[in-house]
Formats: sequence, C-alpha cells, structure tokens
Amino acid sequence: MPGFARYEMTIPGAGEGAAAAKFYFIAPEGSYAGIEAKCGVKEIAKDEPEYRYPACSVEEMVKSTVCSRRRLRLNDAAGNKVRYKDVLVAANLVEEFPRAIAGETTNGRMVLYSYEPSKNKTRA
Repeated sequence: MPGFARYEMTIPGAGEGAAAAKFYFIAPEGSYAGIEAKCGVKEIAKDEPEYRYPACSVEEMVKSTVCSRRRLRLNDAAGNKVRYKDVLVAANLVEEFPRAIAGETTNGRMVLYSYEPSKNKTRA
C-alpha cells in the first residue's frame, strides 16, 4: 500500500536578487514521478532537514495563486485505457505546461494532454 510523500514547490523571486519562495505539501508517493521538473516540484527524502518543515494544504496553495491545479489525461502502454490524474503546477510554469507535458510518461502511462479542471458551478 503506497504511503504519502512530502513535496517542495519552489517559486522564483519576482525581482532581481529576490529570494525564491518554497512551499511544502503532502501527496501520494510517486504522484509526480517522471514529471517533477515540468510541474516545478521535488520529492523530499525523509532524511533531509526540509522533511520536517510544516506543510501547506493544497487548497490554500491553489487559492493563493502559488500554483495551479491541472488534470492530465493518461493512456496506458497498450493505449486502450484512459485515466485522469490531478497535479499541481507552479505558477511560473503554467503557461508552457500544456506543451511541455504532452508525450511525457508518468507511472508507466503516457500523458495525452492537460487541461484546467472545470469548477463546480452549483456550489456557493
């Protein structure tokens, strides 16, 4: 049974010489395997000191525009089963993400395309 892993998302500073902001969150192990660089996240090993830093909730990160949620449409190796997977993408990588991610492989599945999931309009 897979567990959870801690991830780090780094957003570069806005101005020249500005420090990069780092945000930590928890997601299932292997969620970003093969696509970490494209999403702007890095899995943190348990023996690294950053593993002990407090984690932000995913909802807070998305609402604060630090990152954006994207849905990937994936095909298995045979090409006959379609799966969907939600990932977080750093705000500075959102523009080129759809072009960069198409054709990549994550967890043995090929990414067909990505899109922004639609909002549920029935909620207040």
